Amino acid sequence: MTGSHWKDLFRAWSVLPRPVAVPPEAIAAIKAEVRGVRGPILLLGLTRQLMDTSDDLVAIDRSVEMVLNRAGAVRTVAGDWTALPFAPASFAGCIGDGSLISFAFPDRLRSVLSEVARCLIPGGRFACRVFLRPDPTPGLGDLLSIARSGGMTFQHFKFKFAMAMAAEAGSPNIAVAALPELLAARLPGRDELAAQTGWDLAEIETIDVYRSSDATYCFPTRAELTSLLPRAFTAHRFVPVANHPLGQEWPVLVLDR
Repeated sequence: MTGSHWKDLFRAWSVLPRPVAVPPEAIAAIKAEVRGVRGPILLLGLTRQLMDTSDDLVAIDRSVEMVLNRAGAVRTVAGDWTALPFAPASFAGCIGDGSLISFAFPDRLRSVLSEVARCLIPGGRFACRVFLRPDPTPGLGDLLSIARSGGMTFQHFKFKFAMAMAAEAGSPNIAVAALPELLAARLPGRDELAAQTGWDLAEIETIDVYRSSDATYCFPTRAELTSLLPRAFTAHRFVPVANHPLGQEWPVLVLDR
């Protein structure tokens, strides 16, 4: 996947009347899990709010353009997360927010987890928020009922919708470019949807950024994700994000090397 997917999405989010941002509750939950880590930390991605997690932090992203645009106090590197350009045991910790979402199940997702394990020292820790698909996965009718009651933002609904479509297809993976047409085919028109849910029409229209995306989103269940964990990780747990409406479903995955 190129960086254009995230670059275009962030640009669309930033100009909304209420710009979309990573929830501070998620950032706090991730940082809490590596607070005691002593040594260099690797950040998967360029999440600005995580760049102050450590004074000894390296951020890696696949997009050379995005890395160059974020040049500053934090060391940034361009590279493939399924073949991390670091020696074994280079880091005491590794963090990310939603970093695993773009790695298809099972092979590419397994590859990035294996690379994280390789690059961590014994006793090192990985902490990353993950977007898990509930088992069983709620259908579209249930999601629309919640949305119409005011119980879900469009940004949350968008991911839950993608999970529902992936579940219908019998796979954790779904092509991002397919989502705008699926949304048009399965939901009311956008004006009607905005009226029924109270969502801002401009926010709904950010789905159009997906049309040219070459990304695949992956939404494994807890069991599916656990089945891929490398043996090098001696312990794992899922830590709910406190004070977040989906904190139980989208927790922080913590892995100890």
